[in-house]
Amino acid sequence: MRSEREILNLIVAFARENTTVRAVVQNGSRVNPRVTPDEFADYDVVFVVENPEDFKGDRSWMRGFGETLIVQQNDSDEPGVNWVIFLMLFSDGVRIDLKFFPTSRSQLLYKDSLKKLLLDKDGLFDNFTAPDDSSYFVKKPSEDQFYRTVDNFWWCLTNVAGGIARGELCYVKTMHETVVRPEMNRLLAWHIGLRRDWKVDPGHFGRWFHKHLPPDVWSAVERSYAGSDYGDIWRSVFESGKLVRRIGLELAGKLGYRYPIDEDENVTGYVSDMKKRSGEEKQQD
Repeated sequence: MRSEREILNLIVAFARENTTVRAVVQNGSRVNPRVTPDEFADYDVVFVVENPEDFKGDRSWMRGFGETLIVQQNDSDEPGVNWVIFLMLFSDGVRIDLKFFPTSRSQLLYKDSLKKLLLDKDGLFDNFTAPDDSSYFVKKPSEDQFYRTVDNFWWCLTNVAGGIARGELCYVKTMHETVVRPEMNRLLAWHIGLRRDWKVDPGHFGRWFHKHLPPDVWSAVERSYAGSDYGDIWRSVFESGKLVRRIGLELAGKLGYRYPIDEDENVTGYVSDMKKRSGEEKQQD
């Protein structure tokens, strides 16, 4: 695999030789002083250009970076900002996420605190501070945000229970992992933020939870996962509920918010009854 120095030199050399590229900004984990990147870390790079669309049709320019195994191209979903990004995985395992960003909106790049200027042909940028991860710090929730998160967790947990009772494995796993777990993860991120005075980045999708949570809480997170066995999934449902109750009550107490203990107890009782009844029905069958 090519070294970081090789890749960055390649990126800057490409930009110098290409007249349409006016500046190069690196962002992401490789410029985060709190992170030690490993060989799997991608290179997040922004090429500031007049017209990002110019790079969409003829992709022969990619050959300059190496042999690609797979490429994904996405367009901007930001109103009024027309950018294009290519996610490129190369045959030696190097991954470059290369965004082409319009010069007309270049000042928007200041919003990201994780940024490092690699090249600036026209003096588009000045006063780039040292990169830090403050843009990604978890933010203290409002009481409404806290309540809605807890409320949605308990509401959707009933859907998981219903799916188990019906034997709908795909629905159960999807509901638990893509709807219920994100609510629990949000609470865990707030728990970490509170412990660190809201000056911490827990990582995308809880990437660094294991580094920031107390060992006993992290063990509880591990217990909240399950395989495809319904008995194990039932266990994970109740483990998830216990974890949310523990973290939710602690957060509510320290933030001065109300934890909806009535919803918690009602749903826990409902799910327990559903588990019992589904077991009885299977025995009758």
